[in-house]
Amino acid sequence: WQWQWQWQWQWQWQWHIMESRRSTSTMMDRLAWWVLGLAPIQLDDWHGWSAPNKSSPEAMRGVWHVLDMKGNAVVTMDLNMLQRVDAGDTTSPKFYAIDTWRNYQSVLHSFEGIKLWLFAFLLQVRSDVNAETKLVRWSLLRGLLPLPFSSPTESTSDDDIMVRSIIFDWTGKRVARYTILRVVDAQGKRTEHYATMRRMIGPTAFLKPRSKL
Repeated sequence: WQWQWQWQWQWQWQWHIMESRRSTSTMMDRLAWWVLGLAPIQLDDWHGWSAPNKSSPEAMRGVWHVLDMKGNAVVTMDLNMLQRVDAGDTTSPKFYAIDTWRNYQSVLHSFEGIKLWLFAFLLQVRSDVNAETKLVRWSLLRGLLPLPFSSPTESTSDDDIMVRSIIFDWTGKRVARYTILRVVDAQGKRTEHYATMRRMIGPTAFLKPRSKL
C-alpha cells in the first residue's frame, strides 16, 4: 500500500507540473499575440520564410540562426527581407531591416523572447548591413539615433557559417563574439544546420507572421 500511495502521489505531482507548464505557455502565447502580434510557430513544419532575394549578394541570402551569443533571445533572421538603402549605389550597396518587420526575426518561445521583441518594438531598432564588408550597425527610432556598436563579420570555410563580433566603437573593445548558421540557403532549401537550430532551441519560436496563422 505504501508503494501504491507513493506512485500515485508522484504521478499526480508530475501531472500537476505538466498542467502548470501548459497553462503558463498558453497564457504567454495569448499575451504575446494580443500585445505584440507574435505567434508561436512549429519549426519542423514552418515553411513561411521569404523567397530568395536576388538583389542581395548570395553570401548573405537566406535565413540565419544566432547560435552561441550569451544572453541572446533571437532565433532567426530572414535576410531575404533586407531592403536596399540606395539602389543607385553599385560600388558598395547597403541594406537595412527593421527588427520588428513581419516575418523578419523570430525569437525564443519564452518570456525572454517577448522582452527582446518588446524592446525592439518600443525603440524601433534598425539594422544596417554593408553588403561588401558584411559590417552590421544598429540604430534606434528607425535610424534616427545610431548606436555606438558595430558588428564585423568573418567568413569561414563553410559558406553557411559566419562569425560575428560586437565592437564598442568608442573604445574599440570587443564585447561579444558569436556564430551564425544559415539554416535556409540562397535557394530556399534547409541546410544541415536547421537540425542544429532545432536541437538547440526546441520545437517552437515566436514570430510576427505576415497574416494570421
